Amino acid sequence: LYEDVRRKALMRLEYEGLHKSEAITMSGARFYNNPAGFAMNRYAYYVCFKCKK
Repeated sequence: LYEDVRRKALMRLEYEGLHKSEAITMSGARFYNNPAGFAMNRYAYYVCFKCKK
C-alpha cells in the first residue's frame, strides 16, 4: 500500500509541475533531492470505502 501511495504522490507532484520546486532542488532545503518525501508530506491519500485501495 505504501509503495502504491508513494507512486501516486510522485505522479501528482510531476503533474502539478512541483517536481522542480525549490523545496526539492535547493541545497539545504528540508526535502533536498527527496521528491518522494516532499510528495508524501504534501498530499493526503485515503483508503476507498468500496474497493479498499
